[in-house]
Amino acid sequence: MEEEPLINSGVQHSPPKDRFNFVYIVFYILGLGSLLPWNFFITAKEYYQFKLRNTSYPDEHFKDPTIQTELQTVFEGTVAVASMVPNLLFNFITAAITKRMSLKTRMAVPVAIILLVFSCTVALTQVDTDNWQEQFYVITIISVMIMNACSSMFTASLFGLAGMFPVKYFQATMSGQAVGGIFAALANILSLTGSEHIIESGFWFFIAASITCIVTLLGCISLHYINFSTFYLHTQFQVEVSSSQLNDDTHAQSGTISKPHHEFIVILKKMWVQGLSVCLVFYVTLCCFPAVASAIGSVSNHKDEWTEKYFSVVVCFLLFNVGDWAGRSLAGMIKFPRASHSTSLMVSSYLSEKAGAIMSVCLTVGLALGSLTSLLLVKVV
Repeated sequence: MEEEPLINSGVQHSPPKDRFNFVYIVFYILGLGSLLPWNFFITAKEYYQFKLRNTSYPDEHFKDPTIQTELQTVFEGTVAVASMVPNLLFNFITAAITKRMSLKTRMAVPVAIILLVFSCTVALTQVDTDNWQEQFYVITIISVMIMNACSSMFTASLFGLAGMFPVKYFQATMSGQAVGGIFAALANILSLTGSEHIIESGFWFFIAASITCIVTLLGCISLHYINFSTFYLHTQFQVEVSSSQLNDDTHAQSGTISKPHHEFIVILKKMWVQGLSVCLVFYVTLCCFPAVASAIGSVSNHKDEWTEKYFSVVVCFLLFNVGDWAGRSLAGMIKFPRASHSTSLMVSSYLSEKAGAIMSVCLTVGLALGSLTSLLLVKVV
């Protein structure tokens, strides 16, 4: 028996069965793909440290902190800011246009753009940028901004979409985001292991990102052709039409004009505590990760592949994302408070996408403030 949707639709019909949990797996993949640009750009530390190295010294010394260039020092902090500022801006934009642009467009088009930019990033791995490092740095930051703007629209729309389905599908989305970080860290480890040079490693690393984008895009499209998912999508559409007509009739009789911002106030009253909690958790996280955490190095006097090649990606990125995934998974298994509790997030289906977009905004505000703080911390330290 299916659980109730996270956002109550008010329409009671028996849904078809999610055969082989296919839709559940699709939501996991969509969650994985939602933070793909962020996860891959912050995990590719070794590649960008090499690209932005001090070319006056031999290549093997590109990680020596005593000869680091300014671009190497500020890269991760700048990427964090360049990721979160457009992310935050487009979260607000997405929340405002949920009823003006179709869900399918808001999800498929951003992923297609991300795929295009990742393809350009793959091409740049094969170009010698030693003589134009500053221009390469600017191109990279612009790419990060474009991809995270698209990722923001996709993620906010995905949260709204997941709210139309039973609760476990929203949990699959959240867990998928954590798995995305694990996937990026493992892809980096494998690319480092299977490649003789850091440039070759970067090439295969971003190829993996491009393939994941294609799978994510196919997952978006597939939801509109599977009986189980189309049931919830059509139910949502019917409720929206009914609610819209009811609002129009009510306002026509009363002689008033509908004010969309009233809907946001209704949602915020129901979920401000949870939204603030999410904001603070991600603020504290981004203060430390990745800019500060990735600067930690092995203190061992014995220099080998572990200390020189794998330490940062395993200790900083892989362990962090494994912990992130474990925490999100436990939150799905330990349900507290219960659905009957006064803090329940149940709102009408007519507001479901706005509710998902607002929660995404809360998350991104925390990320943006945390990334700005981390940039200041790196400068101070």
